[in-house]
Formats: sequence, structure tokens, C-alpha cells
Amino acid sequence: MDISIVGNDCAYIYLRAGAGVVWDDLVQFCVDRGWGGVENLSAIPGCTGAAPVQNIGAYGAEVSNVIHAVEFMFYNDLSAREFSCVECNFGYRDSIFKRELKGCGIITYVTLRLTKNPVINANYEDVKHALHGLDNPSIHTVRDIISSIRASKLPDPSVVGNAGSFFKNPVVSEKLALSIKNSHPSLKLFPSGEKYYKIPAAWLIEQCGFKGKRVGNVGVHAKQPLVLLAFEGATGDELINLSHTIIQTVKERFNVDIEPEVNIC
Repeated sequence: MDISIVGNDCAYIYLRAGAGVVWDDLVQFCVDRGWGGVENLSAIPGCTGAAPVQNIGAYGAEVSNVIHAVEFMFYNDLSAREFSCVECNFGYRDSIFKRELKGCGIITYVTLRLTKNPVINANYEDVKHALHGLDNPSIHTVRDIISSIRASKLPDPSVVGNAGSFFKNPVVSEKLALSIKNSHPSLKLFPSGEKYYKIPAAWLIEQCGFKGKRVGNVGVHAKQPLVLLAFEGATGDELINLSHTIIQTVKERFNVDIEPEVNIC
């Protein structure tokens, strides 16, 4: 694998990985050496070069938490530039590569800053529950737990094609969030800045009756409504049409705008 150590101090390892390295292979590489920071991002499909574009995140972690630098090559003159973490303009499932630099070039390398003294991240409820009662869990333990959770909730691409986690969790005003919760007490709200809350898009989609629903050759996963499925014969247009129907229905019922997490050309 195209992975090399490019920095090393008392607290951190700086690891440079080629864009074509399979992301989960990189996570395994880090965990096997006791370097923390990416274990909660285990079992996410795709390559390392795609990780900064989307600012991939799962189970209480985002890749922006560990990115030190991203190397980028421009199409127009084949010039190269290194972007610091700050210059990447990371946001929730967002980055400069998804916006200002979309279509302008490709990511060639990503450098991660990994801690030599990992701290277990159990902020996510499912992870906290799985770790309960375990003595001195390691980042290996966390990786195994998260890989198992993902396998239980997400479709096997060797069985059915899918477009992955398709929608972002919307952030709404406190007033709207509490209004929805007043009518649906089981709704879990997550603070997202002063007087704003994040609402799980999966909950909104399920409440609108889409969970497990199939429309022609596409559908919504029965265990994780954020995931859109592509059965044999499915087309991109069918997936996009289904996503538009979901977006419109959620808007009509809850007055909440959900938007795609994926980058649609």
C-alpha cells in the first residue's frame, strides 16, 4: 500500500496515504499499530482520496478530526498544491473539494495526524452500549464493534447495489425541532450550535413511510432508511427521482429540508 510515515513526535504520527488506498485498509493499518483517530470510521467503503471530499463521518467521528493535509492536482495545468486542514474548509459532509474545487482536479495524497495515546470515542449511543461492561477496551475493540454494527445495519453490496448513506441529517431551528418533538416525543434531538438542533434524517424518512419501500428498481433499506438501494436494472435517474420524492414528502409533512449527502453531477 502507498502509505508512509512523514512525521513523528512525542504525541502524534503523521501518515501519508495515496488517494487510491482502500480506506478501510488504511484504518486497519493504523489500528494494528495502535495509532488512534480513525477507528470509529471503520468499514466505510471507498478510497482514501474520497474521504476528505465528503468529510466522511460515522459514530461520533469525522475524518477532518485527523486530517493534517490534503494534496491536490489541478486539471488545467497539472500543478499541485497542498491544503492544510483549515484550508480544506471542512463542514458537515462538506469541504472545499465538494464545492469551490469540484471538477477542478483530483486529490492525490492525504496526510493524517494520528495519536499515539488513543482515547476511546464512545459518544455514539450504540458504541457506548456495546462497550458497557468491558474492561480497558482498545481501539481494536472499537473497530470490531463498529464493523459489526455497520454489517448489521447496512446492505451487503455483493447482494444488492446501493448508493450508500444518501441524505444529510438536517439542522433546524430550536423552535421547529421542539415543535416536532412535541408531536413525536420519541424523537431524539442533537444540539448543533446555539438554538439549533440536528434531527436524524433516517427518523424523518421512516416517519414518512419510506423505510423498506421499493419503487421499481430502487428502494429504501429496511434497516437504515438513509441508504437507497439499487436493484438489478436500476438507473441513476430512478435513484434521483426517489430521492426527490423523499425530500418533497419530508418537507410537506415536517417542513424540514433534507438534502443529499452524495455529490450529484
